[in-house]
Amino acid sequence: AMPGARLPVTVVAEDRHHNPTDVPAEALEWTVPAGTSAAGSAVLLGAEAAGPLTLRATWQGLTGETGVHAVTQPARVEVLPPIVRVRPGGTTRLRLRAFDEAGRPLLLPEEPVWTPTGSVGRLEPGSVFVAADRPASGTLELALGGKKVSLPVQVSEAAEGILEDFEGRPDWRQSVLPAGLAATA
Repeated sequence: AMPGARLPVTVVAEDRHHNPTDVPAEALEWTVPAGTSAAGSAVLLGAEAAGPLTLRATWQGLTGETGVHAVTQPARVEVLPPIVRVRPGGTTRLRLRAFDEAGRPLLLPEEPVWTPTGSVGRLEPGSVFVAADRPASGTLELALGGKKVSLPVQVSEAAEGILEDFEGRPDWRQSVLPAGLAATA
């Protein structure tokens, strides 16, 4: 996980017969490293979190702990789509992924800070890019733990998005004909 990431945590207790027992999240008492906060079933890693960290939850005199490795600089960062091509006033959702040296995915800060250049548009919560109302070109810049990402942006009437998957086109339809029948126009 990276500093600023919100970690969902599930705490499970067992009774003396090893049956699972419900643990109300609001009843948990947390012991977390300095700069990190915890409430209920979520832990928010602080900006200074780095290296191996221990998270401890206590409930009715029972204590459990788990480890988290905070990575301050990802080995690799990916953004989808790799090039933003959108019509004026249009929107597209950016998907950000980061990986450690072993290729494992990292939990990221909830709202990464993107900086648009070239008056191409703005970013809204949830990494939704809203294009300017007129044609423009520029970039979206992101710094994530020391890694810098520059994403080309083209706002144009002729812009056609990149096809990333076959589920993303609402205007596509599937037609199935029984064997031996042919479609005629």
